[in-house]
Amino acid sequence: MLHAPEIARAAGLDFWNDVITQKEFNAPEAYLGGPIACVENGDTITIDLNTDSIDCTELQDIETATKRFNQWQQAVKGNGGIHPHAAKVENRLLKRMRATARPALQGGGM
Repeated sequence: MLHAPEIARAAGLDFWNDVITQKEFNAPEAYLGGPIACVENGDTITIDLNTDSIDCTELQDIETATKRFNQWQQAVKGNGGIHPHAAKVENRLLKRMRATARPALQGGGM
């Protein structure tokens, strides 16, 4: 049985597969409150291969972006510095990974 990545590759969509499945890159960004943390279900994401950019149409509006970021900060503040959607971590290795996570602008790694 083929999984989504294999199906995408067979269709010649290697780029899309890489963008969509980069959890190692997106998880730290969202956990730390980077721009991806403010994207919500139903938002329009535009990928422009000519400018090498990925944008969320809804976050182009400064008021919307500010509102969503403030909501994210309030959720984190009210939950001891961790977003309520982030699972509790007891494993020592996972705690270390979480503590060293960096947003995309700083390399997006752990």
